[in-house]
Amino acid sequence: MKNPSHSGFALPSVIIASVVMFIVLLAGLSSIVSTSTALNRLYLEQLTTEAEQSGASMAASCLDANFGAPQWPNSRPLRPNTDCRGVDLPGVACPNTISDNQLCYINLSNSYKTRFAVTYDTNSDGSFKGIITNAIVEKVRKKTGVSIERFQQKGKYNKVNDALRPY
Repeated sequence: MKNPSHSGFALPSVIIASVVMFIVLLAGLSSIVSTSTALNRLYLEQLTTEAEQSGASMAASCLDANFGAPQWPNSRPLRPNTDCRGVDLPGVACPNTISDNQLCYINLSNSYKTRFAVTYDTNSDGSFKGIITNAIVEKVRKKTGVSIERFQQKGKYNKVNDALRPY
């Protein structure tokens, strides 16, 4: 009668297969995390671009209404809650831009607060040269609304033939 072999085949095969599957799972998880991070970054870039363009659009409207001259001083920049003179709209004060009033932002959600501030630049002779937009996106905690991250993007637009063009 033969003695059964004491060398096992099944256990090493299972361990090797488990390690290979773990490596494949880890690679897949890493890919998902990097894709998610890239998509979040792309979304934030889109939000800041939209905020910048909103500020430029408001400034262009205000400039058109005043024959191409800014009505607001740089000490009171144009914001979503101001008129063309940089004055807060009635009942829409945004103290230190910390507010839950929808009119203080161009986008207010549970996750992000998006706003802009527009100032202007002058030539050496004091004449209007162009606008400077500052887009601000704050990532906030869903439960408390407290800002946990802040993203900014600046843009400059020159006055060319009575139109604003990026420079």
